[in-house]
Amino acid sequence: MNSEANDLARGVALEFRRRVLEAYVPRIRYCVSLLSEEQLWHKPGSHNNSVANLLLHLAGNTRQWILAGVGGQDDGRDRDAEFAAVSDTESLSGEEMMSQLMATVEEAVGVVALGEGQRQHAHADQVAPVDALERSSDHRPNPEQQRPFGRPIAG
Repeated sequence: MNSEANDLARGVALEFRRRVLEAYVPRIRYCVSLLSEEQLWHKPGSHNNSVANLLLHLAGNTRQWILAGVGGQDDGRDRDAEFAAVSDTESLSGEEMMSQLMATVEEAVGVVALGEGQRQHAHADQVAPVDALERSSDHRPNPEQQRPFGRPIAG
């Protein structure tokens, strides 16, 4: 890779790190801290998702697109399970889900920093690594879009 490509890859990696570790995850953590466990798992309707489902989905999305797609790790994601999860005695707490999301995001930041521009393709669909970064991070900037019809969470 030439010097300009290295500089671009480094810039993309630094911006990815800044966005997810300094902006997106802290915002998500703050919002989750405001909810009780009941609110976290509440689904406002049978076709809606809980905040907990969305947290599981964000971690799964990051694993699929960044860790597996860009980093070459096995993709053992079960997307349907992310949305099917419900509160029960074995469900994760908000703190546990945030820890899981943070660990996944930190690992993704490391993968991106190690060689964002060095892979030919990032996913079975032949998506370029920069596209994988965009597909992973496009879930984070506006969590209000995930809220059903702008209604507040029950509880």
